[in-house]
Amino acid sequence: ILTKQGYHGFFSVCAVLIITFGAFELHFSAWATAFIYFVIIVLTAMHAGFWEAAAISFVAAGCLDYYFLPPLFTFGLTDAENWTALAAFELAGLVVSRLSSQAQLQAEIANRERNRMEILYGLARSVLLLDRHQPAGGQIARSIQTAVEARAVAIFDAATAVVHTAGPASAELKEKVRDVWLSDRNQDDPSINRWSRILRLGQNGLGAI
Repeated sequence: ILTKQGYHGFFSVCAVLIITFGAFELHFSAWATAFIYFVIIVLTAMHAGFWEAAAISFVAAGCLDYYFLPPLFTFGLTDAENWTALAAFELAGLVVSRLSSQAQLQAEIANRERNRMEILYGLARSVLLLDRHQPAGGQIARSIQTAVEARAVAIFDAATAVVHTAGPASAELKEKVRDVWLSDRNQDDPSINRWSRILRLGQNGLGAI
């Protein structure tokens, strides 16, 4: 089963082969064909990643050497100028692939950070708008559940030894949040999508969630 990156890589290889056939039949120059290959490499780096783009760049360089650079239909170059040009093409493809991959990664990180800030802003706003005539613990638990789209949330208030919940919180979940507070350490269980944290103000523990 191919991954998303695998599909992009497969289609990029097909694109290189189709461009090679079309450019050869239409008698494109080596450098016009190289430019088209370069576009494919950049698009592969943007949508699949560095390693897929690097592989495509090697395939493209091989096609360029075999079909467009003299002597034709061999993988050997006799002209030093052609060797230099082919090496420059390959190097440029790898550099652009790496830069594109890094830029995409930075954009993803920035997007995640922006989403987190939006969640925190929404949570802070909901806390400020709490109904002062109702117990705050349950309202805060519901606000957190909504903000992080959790199935259930349980908050242990160390000052009152009360567990406040939102969603279908089971007795096991309530007991678990107490255990987290007593153990004084964060606990994660990704297999059941459960994350637990100690709530602190400075060095002082306030409870657990």
